[in-house]
Amino acid sequence: MTPYQHLYPIVFLFIAQTVTAQEMTLLADEWCPYTCLPDTDKPGILVEVGVKIFADSPTKFNFQLLNWSRAVKEVRVGKSQGLLGAYISDAPNFIFHSRPILFSQMCFYSKSDEDWEFTGFNSLSKRVISVINGYSYGEEFDHYMLKHPRNIINIAGEKLLERELLMLQKKRINTILEDRFVFGKKAKQFGLESKGCLAKEGVYIAFSPADELRSKVLADWVDKQMAKLRTQSEIELILKKYLD
Repeated sequence: MTPYQHLYPIVFLFIAQTVTAQEMTLLADEWCPYTCLPDTDKPGILVEVGVKIFADSPTKFNFQLLNWSRAVKEVRVGKSQGLLGAYISDAPNFIFHSRPILFSQMCFYSKSDEDWEFTGFNSLSKRVISVINGYSYGEEFDHYMLKHPRNIINIAGEKLLERELLMLQKKRINTILEDRFVFGKKAKQFGLESKGCLAKEGVYIAFSPADELRSKVLADWVDKQMAKLRTQSEIELILKKYLD
């Protein structure tokens, strides 16, 4: 039995009385192919999965792009209902469903002709690494960033990848840390390649702790619907659309 399985009999009643009173808005920043531009034929893997998760629910699913740090703050206080595409380490006090929707893997990218590879945190001593402000990269690397701030350059604002590439060109950094699906193909265009990766991290919808009961019901709904989508191979079809 799942932690909230005893709530199944009241799920529909609760959603009908509470959730439909307002749209459910999930926030994310642009992290394509996971979360891309809204209202396009390819809004993102997680957006399409989210639409399917709530297709049979009275809840009106809504997705908006926002700076990630700001998104975390707004969801934390209940201005929006959830984060789309969160690691558990992004918001550990939020309400999560029990199984990730999929997995992300962050990799270290540097110039292809550079004789370096990531073999563990000791191999990062001479690396200056760009990361996105407010992102979690998993507990281990988050801890590394706190211990070695001189090795880390935080990037905030818009056109983040373009700015990272410019910083690499100007030698302000020598390493970009980014998800392999987000940056892998682009890296080759700029003469970069992956020199090693961190452990995979689960990607979730993280619901607001500001309304714990509602968030637990929504998280339980996600688990229930994800089980159906996996059985029907719906997730694989969406991944194929974006990753082939």
